[in-house]
Amino acid sequence: MTRTERYTFDAGSPSQLCDRRTQTRMKALALFASRGFQQVSLRELGNHLGISAGSLYNHFESKETLLFELVEDLYEDLLEPVRSQSPTKLDQEARVREFISRHIALQRGKHDQFQLAELELRSLSVEHLAQIESLRGQYELRLLSLLSMPDTPIYKSAVRGLMSLLNSLLACKADTLLTDEQHLELATRMTLGVLAAARQTSKSMSAPVIAMKVARNV
Repeated sequence: MTRTERYTFDAGSPSQLCDRRTQTRMKALALFASRGFQQVSLRELGNHLGISAGSLYNHFESKETLLFELVEDLYEDLLEPVRSQSPTKLDQEARVREFISRHIALQRGKHDQFQLAELELRSLSVEHLAQIESLRGQYELRLLSLLSMPDTPIYKSAVRGLMSLLNSLLACKADTLLTDEQHLELATRMTLGVLAAARQTSKSMSAPVIAMKVARNV
């Protein structure tokens, strides 16, 4: 099922149906982000959308499915620009800055979806959570590749933690009155610090293993 086939409406041209879908999703997204997904009942959701509770399922499969689709769309948007991108000849700091700039721009436009992805995954079904984890894993692997980092548990853990860190930093920006330039610079430095820590941890963890192999060969 494509993004444009997820909801059904009684009448209207294709463009009108698309507009209605978008409006429905954006209204639901704003409500979930402000109230918390679990706190929103079907009755409240219906009232917020201007749809009777009894006809909600004519518009989407379930409340949980709506949450899944909102988070899924976010990861598809994250993946779209990096799926076909290859590592450049830029140095690591320049590549990090390029990635951070693109990531921050998407965060600003989809703040509520990032919030759902960060806080509400526990509300997804096992099947839907597995699909989101797969998309997130793809994004993290692409990031490792773009930054020329190895696909190891240490680096993958560092990148996953980094994503949460960047999302938290966006929320702090409004409270601390950071300028856009300061936000980009701070996020870039934090990312470089996380990657440096992963590199150092990887070296320190591999040193004893190398020493043991050398000792066995003596």
